[in-house]
Amino acid sequence: ARRVRGGAGAGLSLLHLVCFLFILPHALPFTLSPPSLTAPSTLSISRLNGFHGRNNLPARSRARICSNICSAARWSPAQSLGKLGELLVGKPTEVEELKRNEVTFRNLDYLDLSTGGNGKLQAVAALCTRGMFGSEVGALWVYQNFAAKYAPDAGRKSVIIVAETPDQTVVGCVGMELMLLSERGMSWWNDPSSVTKLRPYVSDLVVDSDYQRMGLGQQLLQRCETFVQTEWADEVDAMKPLERLDYALDKVFLKVSLDNTKAMNLYKKMGYRECARAPEELLIPTHDHYIEWPVLNLYLCKQL
Repeated sequence: ARRVRGGAGAGLSLLHLVCFLFILPHALPFTLSPPSLTAPSTLSISRLNGFHGRNNLPARSRARICSNICSAARWSPAQSLGKLGELLVGKPTEVEELKRNEVTFRNLDYLDLSTGGNGKLQAVAALCTRGMFGSEVGALWVYQNFAAKYAPDAGRKSVIIVAETPDQTVVGCVGMELMLLSERGMSWWNDPSSVTKLRPYVSDLVVDSDYQRMGLGQQLLQRCETFVQTEWADEVDAMKPLERLDYALDKVFLKVSLDNTKAMNLYKKMGYRECARAPEELLIPTHDHYIEWPVLNLYLCKQL
């Protein structure tokens, strides 16, 4: 009898151990939040400046992190942006004005974007990595991602617009693609009930820290909008009527992290409004791979 009770007691202890090691960590109502982040050194889509997050978080943990901000399971209807504060861009100083007058804008051409070209795509990738993540760690991964999106042989309708100094140093950039998006600017798997068409999607907007407060971010966005209304609109107009049904160029879309107030102020000033919001995962590059961190993204759009 003692052995039976002892066996039962041992079995119960083993069950407790299993629960403690495998079940309890997923069931605890804890909240995981990133450490305090310093102010971003650049105007960028992401504010995770130099923070590499936490890899392999359980799905329950990711859901809890996002639910602290938004209770949506996948996406939620648009909400008013509200008053996001005064625009952070003040009046440029005399030195900043002189530097701004030296900056020129252009679309990167075939040689710039070729993987074996003049290295301009590498410079853009390095700028974006510094701007979005605080250092150039993972710049190779970002470059490979850009080559897949923007290189001439990628077979995608896309453009990169850069701001350059007289010595051809890239101090600002923005990318834009024609992507299959819903009317809210989301991918079809995020918004399966909507009709998807090829729509303009802006990303990778970065301005070097030494060239902020000069309106470069605003000019880069304006050039994207103009490119849609001229280059892409002319191409679509030249298509057959049936082919034109696949395109919708009346709006420009982008997405931004909810806590990126600096970028949100810029987009609000330029007339962008919220279309939807969704908890998603930000890919953060490291030396040899990337990790994921849960964020709440706002999908914004502007009527052209």
